[in-house]
Amino acid sequence: MGGGLCGINSFAAYYGLGGKKDFEGFDLLILEPKGYTDDQIKALKSAGKVLSAYLSIVEMHPDDSLFGILAEDDFVKSGGTPIMNTEYGTYYMDITKFRIRELLLIRAEDYAKAGFDGFFLDTAGNIELLNIEEEYRQRLISSAAELMREIKSRFPDKSIIQNNALLKLCDLTAGLVDGICFENPPLKTAGNLIWTLSAFKKLASVAKEKGITVFVLQEETADLTCLKSFAIKKLSKMKGFLYYRAPKHYGA
Repeated sequence: MGGGLCGINSFAAYYGLGGKKDFEGFDLLILEPKGYTDDQIKALKSAGKVLSAYLSIVEMHPDDSLFGILAEDDFVKSGGTPIMNTEYGTYYMDITKFRIRELLLIRAEDYAKAGFDGFFLDTAGNIELLNIEEEYRQRLISSAAELMREIKSRFPDKSIIQNNALLKLCDLTAGLVDGICFENPPLKTAGNLIWTLSAFKKLASVAKEKGITVFVLQEETADLTCLKSFAIKKLSKMKGFLYYRAPKHYGA
């Protein structure tokens, strides 16, 4: 297992704010810090849980407390208009800017002080898919890697789990992170399946070379058949990855 995640044999994830309680039997919990009080965090820690704080490093929702202090040029734009992830109502922050990275580092410090044992860094993978100029995309990817490097430097005793970003960012960060999560492997089409199998092969190679932990997080959805779920769970175990089938709307 990854250096900062030694002894972790199971995990669960809940990004919502409802304070989900069904965490019995899991070693590592990936949680949205804003959904938990100090007392709840202490209780989970007292129960022996290792806590990883959900931290979106590229996308931010207008309801976020930091959104109001962002300037117009703090966002990734296309044709002069900030790019939005319409599925979640979030906007892409321009993490090439030092100011944005510092805001995220301040938030990471808050989570560390709250008692979290590490960070689950989300949304960086989406910049790999943006329809923007390639040189700009590469600068965003490089800046995401730089942010992870700075988190590792400032919080050497905290674990880092990178979510997705398996195309390019993974190549830059495999030596910086303690774990990589493959969230919701695509399975709808034959092309999806081929890509997912390729990603599993890459992750197995990275895990062996760098000694990191690989997590597979799969949401229970209507189009996720029992056969598909079984196949991914079986493949995860064969590769030595940790698998968790999350209930529907675990991010709500």
